Amino acid sequence: MAVNWFVRDAIKVLGYKGRVHTYLIHSGPDSEWPWPQGVTPRDPFALHEALDFKGVPIHRFVPWPPPERVPLNEAVAHQKLKAIRAYRSQLVDREFLQSFTKSEEIFWGM
Repeated sequence: MAVNWFVRDAIKVLGYKGRVHTYLIHSGPDSEWPWPQGVTPRDPFALHEALDFKGVPIHRFVPWPPPERVPLNEAVAHQKLKAIRAYRSQLVDREFLQSFTKSEEIFWGM
């Protein structure tokens, strides 16, 4: 969240007028996001009734489907998985991060 704020502030200071995309990386209790869980390079992200820490459905705050869904072919999805696995610091919760290996990338505008 803090990085997002820093980037927004920098954009304002620099007067940047281009498009800015945000990417959601978090999970609810029991890793309810992303869904489906696990490495699924042939499947898109799916809506799942994920709850925040207060028990409120996450999709109330984040529109679904996201405004921008960019398809990935299976080879590119596997490259993404390889990149995730290359950084040991990213494997603290292996299933969670590898679950971002899907047939698409999703973005929200800022």
